[in-house]
Order: sequence, then structure tokens, then C-alpha cells
Amino acid sequence: MNPSVVLGATGGQGGAVVDALLAAGLPVRAVVRDPGSHFESKRRVEEQLIASGLAHTIVGPTYFFDNLLGGDDLERGEIELAVRPERPLQQLARRDLGRFVAAVFADPARHTGLRIDVACDDPTPQEMATTVSGIVGRTVAARNYPVATIRAPDMRAKFVYLEQTGYHGDLEALRRDYPSVGWQSFDQWAKEAL
Repeated sequence: MNPSVVLGATGGQGGAVVDALLAAGLPVRAVVRDPGSHFESKRRVEEQLIASGLAHTIVGPTYFFDNLLGGDDLERGEIELAVRPERPLQQLARRDLGRFVAAVFADPARHTGLRIDVACDDPTPQEMATTVSGIVGRTVAARNYPVATIRAPDMRAKFVYLEQTGYHGDLEALRRDYPSVGWQSFDQWAKEAL
């Protein structure tokens, strides 16, 4: 069996996919990317893949629950995002991304030529703060900061997209069509992760 090629295999997303594929007994070839290339580089890779004519499936993960664990925001009692506190934000557990990709590789013919946006839940930052407050036993506030303060152009573009457009994965269809993934809600993920 030919190995599955996983781009960005040392990052959070790619690492979750590699772990799930290896756990399923499938061979993997890991490819890493320049950490300076992110939102824009993924778009270019997708365009080149489609233009190549190769059989492919594009899995489009949304924002990750796990991003909440980066930095010291929670220690300061904040969830700090360049997204309004009341704006729903489709998100995904890295564990569920890995499981979903393993399901795609288990049945490639069903998924060939598709682009599938993958999300578990769509809490607002305010709902996230309320959930986290209950788990950690102290007040955590949702804090919005101006997207213009983000220095990296690619990350700034990402948050402009999240605020103005946002992801639109079909949560209901994903749960219906891929029940084996287990699809964690934000509440379930936070209870395990915090």
C-alpha cells in the first residue's frame, strides 16, 4: 500500500492526522512546510492540487479548539480573539480532524475530488468564556482586539476572514455521515483539555 502524504506533519493539524493514520495501521509520508507560509499557502497548495489532475480530497479544517491553549490568555482570565464576542466561530478538535481524515483514507473513492470543510461546533467567544469559567472555577472574559494590530499579514487575513465571512462546514451532515469520528462539542473538549 502506498503511503498517505500529509503536509505540515509536524504541526498541530498534520500531527493529529499522522497520529490517526499510524494508529489505523496506514503508512505515512510526512512533509513539512515553512512556518512563515499559513492561510495563503494552504490556498495555493489547494489550487495547485486541483490543477494537477491528481485524484485528491481536500479537507478544510476550521479554527481549532486547541488554539485556546496557546499563550497565557487563560492565566490572565481572558479568551482573546480578533473576533467579536458574540460571533459564532466554527471550530474543531484536532482529535476529530485526525479521525475524520482516517475515515476519508479508509474510503477514498467516496471522497475523491471533494473539498470538505470540517467543524465540530460553533460557539461564540462569549460562550467559550462562560464554559471555561465554569470549568476552571474563576471568571474568564471574552476579549476582542482589533485585527489591524496583528502584524503577520497572513494571520491578519485569517482573522479578517473569520470575522467577516467565517467557516461554513455542515455540522449536521458531518455528524450524520461520519458518526465514528465522535465530534466533540466545545464543552466536551474543554472538560478534557482544561
